[in-house]
Amino acid sequence: MSDTTRVPRIISLFDVYVTTSDDHLQADDTSNPGHPNYERLGLSAAQATDWDDRRQEWDDLYDKYGTKGTRTDVVREQVANFMKSFREFANPLLNMMAANPAATVLDGAKLNFKLTRKAPSKRTTQITETIFPSIQSLGGNEFFFSFRAIADSKRASLLKGVDSVIAWYKIVTNEPVSASIEPDETWNSIVFYKSRNTFKTPAGSKGKYLLIAFQWAYTPNRALAGPVCGVKIELIS
Repeated sequence: MSDTTRVPRIISLFDVYVTTSDDHLQADDTSNPGHPNYERLGLSAAQATDWDDRRQEWDDLYDKYGTKGTRTDVVREQVANFMKSFREFANPLLNMMAANPAATVLDGAKLNFKLTRKAPSKRTTQITETIFPSIQSLGGNEFFFSFRAIADSKRASLLKGVDSVIAWYKIVTNEPVSASIEPDETWNSIVFYKSRNTFKTPAGSKGKYLLIAFQWAYTPNRALAGPVCGVKIELIS
């Protein structure tokens, strides 16, 4: 059942919530720099943009409500309607984020939800299983990645006991001729929290080559990460 108490009904508290929640969703994910929190929590870019647009709309409306000369009956009605509409928009997304395995206590505090996912068992052993990635070029500098374990031959899924995938990547001008390439300290890294993901390379990289490798990971202890798979070489189109 949806929790309808997450978004405050008192106007002043609602104002704080809309601002705080949007700031948190748009903020950089400290565990995965360069990527916003909303991405880790499972929101699409369109959903996050919609949340931000509503925040901007609310800011303008709340300014009118807070000014004596413009706090008319019409504005009061607009405020009530906006709050109702925002709750209907936000609650399904909050339910989804609360159940996301990557959600943290801080997310819950900023977005006013209790984590509803099953408590994961604490991993203490090294990950030894190899990851099997699939890569598809989508054009426009974008790729689609999916991951699976050897036991899941027919579908993408995260390995049991892990909560993320680390990707190591580098963009080069010329196609490598060596068959043995391994990531080193000059490579970039990014963390994925789902078994299916999209990834966009920087502007100006079209025609170059993406070198990328993956490994299973466990966020609370990255030292337990699994073996890095062989480096894949993809032309950026």
